[in-house]
Amino acid sequence: LRLFTPFLMDLGFSKAEIGVVTKTTMALATITGTVLGGLWMIRLGLYRAMLWFGSFQALSNLTYMVLAIAGKNHVLMIAAIAIDNLAGGMGSVALTAFVLALCDQRFSAFQYALLSAIAVIPRTYLGVPAGFLADRAGWPTFYLLSFIAAIPGIALVWWLRRDVRALDTDARREELTALVARLGGAPAPEGPEGLPPGPAMKYRSSEVTFLM
Repeated sequence: LRLFTPFLMDLGFSKAEIGVVTKTTMALATITGTVLGGLWMIRLGLYRAMLWFGSFQALSNLTYMVLAIAGKNHVLMIAAIAIDNLAGGMGSVALTAFVLALCDQRFSAFQYALLSAIAVIPRTYLGVPAGFLADRAGWPTFYLLSFIAAIPGIALVWWLRRDVRALDTDARREELTALVARLGGAPAPEGPEGLPPGPAMKYRSSEVTFLM
């Protein structure tokens, strides 16, 4: 965001245009991305959500490269901002779920705060070198490099896919165990990965059968 306003001003957009158009688009796109990300992650699972949403975030940087090449264009500006913040909202959902999955329930507040603080360090301290790079290389090259810089992170998610899937499985098992404990029932027989067999996860309480 520190470079976002100078970028748009360099393209010829006024402060009024930036304030009125971008803030509204950012808010709507971020809310939409968060809602869609939450809904889709339920179906995709943690690993695929991180991989797909992270790839979407990386690709969204290329929309700014297109805008930088095209110059002042209101339609492209709105589209680029909308796509970027839509992807950002979806990626934030996956990242939050991943951080929560890493936390021990006994120390979840402390660990989540610590991991969240570590996550914002690059964004905080890379502003100066990023600005220098944009000034030297130009905006199109800068956004192309930002896309390339995201590839190792996406590759790391793929490399650690078994660990990420294990986190997802453990988190779901803990949630279902807690639900059963609250209902006062007993879980159905477990499948090969510690989860109930079949596509439906069935847990019986004394009066109700829950399908998840």
